[in-house]
Amino acid sequence: MTIEHLMAFRPHEILLHSLPIDLILRNSLFYPNCGLDGEIIRSCNQQFTELGICSFIYCDPRINQEQLIDNLDTFSHYKVLATKEFNPFQFPSIEEPVGFDPPYEPYGRWTVYEKDPHNYIEGGPERFSLLFFGGQHMFMENIYALYRDNHIPLKAFVGGVELNHHNSPSAQIVFSYPSPEFVFFKGANQDEEFMDDAYSYEGEADIHPNGNGNVTIWRLNNLIEQ
Repeated sequence: MTIEHLMAFRPHEILLHSLPIDLILRNSLFYPNCGLDGEIIRSCNQQFTELGICSFIYCDPRINQEQLIDNLDTFSHYKVLATKEFNPFQFPSIEEPVGFDPPYEPYGRWTVYEKDPHNYIEGGPERFSLLFFGGQHMFMENIYALYRDNHIPLKAFVGGVELNHHNSPSAQIVFSYPSPEFVFFKGANQDEEFMDDAYSYEGEADIHPNGNGNVTIWRLNNLIEQ
């Protein structure tokens, strides 16, 4: 989704109209097994001029909807413009489970944020979008299939050390065609790098999620050369 598309939405359109999944997926960052990590969004907002990302697709089967709602309105300098629950099983790639533990009922929630005029800061997008799939059965492969089924490439992908093992599910997503323009690599230590010749180091994400860990940004080489 471009910032122009996002700015055109009025709150009642977000709440009452059908989910514009094709727009939301475009130019978006996909973050599976995300927990409640808002630091990636903060980093992208800080580097919006360079990255151009204002749409985020998160999924985690371990996060229930109560946890998500409790943490929705926690982004500095932004407020919730509108948020709505939607049925994730409207999409063919996401099959409804036969059963689930009540605290982890599967759900989808779309939230659009805009800058808070009472706590304003220069820089960053005026708005950003967060599409969250949580609860049981909200697995990476099911959500990634939304991109595939709609023929929309990833703009960015967030993954950890498993990306250096090409047979891992995360690596298979990154190296399927077309590959995402950016990879946010969550290293286990300060020296660990994303080891693939198709990508070149772009910079630090200025995120330190795990003690000695770090997050770096890598960009697809053929896009650099264009």
